[in-house]
Amino acid sequence: MEGIGVQILGFIFSLSLLVLLHELGHFIPAKLFKTKVEKFYLFFNPKFSLFKFKKGETEYGIGWLPLGGYVKIAGMIDESMDKEQMAKPPQPWEFRAKPAWQRLIIMLGGVTVNAFLAWFIYSMMFLSYGNPVIENPDHVNLIKVTEDHLFFKTIGLKTNDQVLEVDGDEVVDIVDFFTNLHVFDEIKVKRGEEIVTINMPENVVELIKGDTVNALGFSERFTFSIGETIEGSEARRIGLQDGDRIVGANGKAIQFYDEFNDMKSEFVNDSVSITIKRGEELIAESIYINDSMVVGFQAKRDIKIADVGLMESFGLGYDKAVRKLTYYAVGFKKMLNPDSGLASSVGGFRTISRIFPTEWSWYTVWERTAWLSIVLAFMNLLPIPALDGGHVMFLLYEIIARRKPGEKFMERAQTVGMVLLIAMMLLANLNDTVFEWFR
Repeated sequence: MEGIGVQILGFIFSLSLLVLLHELGHFIPAKLFKTKVEKFYLFFNPKFSLFKFKKGETEYGIGWLPLGGYVKIAGMIDESMDKEQMAKPPQPWEFRAKPAWQRLIIMLGGVTVNAFLAWFIYSMMFLSYGNPVIENPDHVNLIKVTEDHLFFKTIGLKTNDQVLEVDGDEVVDIVDFFTNLHVFDEIKVKRGEEIVTINMPENVVELIKGDTVNALGFSERFTFSIGETIEGSEARRIGLQDGDRIVGANGKAIQFYDEFNDMKSEFVNDSVSITIKRGEELIAESIYINDSMVVGFQAKRDIKIADVGLMESFGLGYDKAVRKLTYYAVGFKKMLNPDSGLASSVGGFRTISRIFPTEWSWYTVWERTAWLSIVLAFMNLLPIPALDGGHVMFLLYEIIARRKPGEKFMERAQTVGMVLLIAMMLLANLNDTVFEWFR
């Protein structure tokens, strides 16, 4: 099963799980504090629901508009804008009748669940899949760049640079480095025996996007060996075996996988003499590189998968969740700077769905789900009326000032917040559809 349908399926699975658990984070403390919950919905249901049933005092259902979900808590000014209920005297089971500390816990429940969910998923991934470790310290965090790419020509990163730190923090995951390159201010690399500090320009996004021919222009450098071979391929014809290494081509040494790929592109529709190392033996063979440049083997990275125990997995999962959250928060802050160019890269559902694989992979789906859980927690904590963070902001004011904001003020703030959220969502989705066509 592969293709865009798999991407959409992964996105819907992830979104549904995150929305359900987020809303459950509000629902459970509300019930614990004996607050009436009138509705619990996955997705929004303007006019009608795809499915619903009532149990006790709560209506449970699935809406048709997949923009999130909600719990309707009695006596709360929310997106339902139920002014008729708010005009009546407060009842003991209503949200507005509860102490401020209980209301604060109810409002923080959703983002708390999202934060813990990301930590839990990352931890279980380490427990289930282990921790990949590169055994040769000289090969950790090595990069390959396209030297004539506009971005790399401007900032000066070079092939074989070993990335050590970003903004004073050690780089422990090179994939994180690549995916968050736009948020860093300072990169420290080892170049030969020299330590080089690179200062990133403000318009880093524009530089990366400025060279469409060379695309992103960078990748991780890694040594490799031969894995599984394909029936009928050149790899099978010359007898490549599991564990073999290709160490040379036409007299030129090959150490890294990108060097092997560069060799293939240089000799398309031509035969190449390669040197294979099998144990201590060196074997000379000739292969033909066709138009598709497929030799027919799976490259195995030279990494060791270290087993991780339960307690260690939670430590590694916590570190990864905090690192992802930090990068996202820094990126969000930079997005507010017009000179960064980050605002033009913000996307909506189309962009988000593209982060899921076109061929089903539970590892990738869970990894993307954990990251989206962090994004959801961060965005919901923004102090915007209509978001959880907006409610938290007014509750903190109430606790400090010892008086509630007026209900009319809260209704107007909720309306402004809803308009702002709809505008932001509309802009994000236009940005990766309509606006993309004009760039």
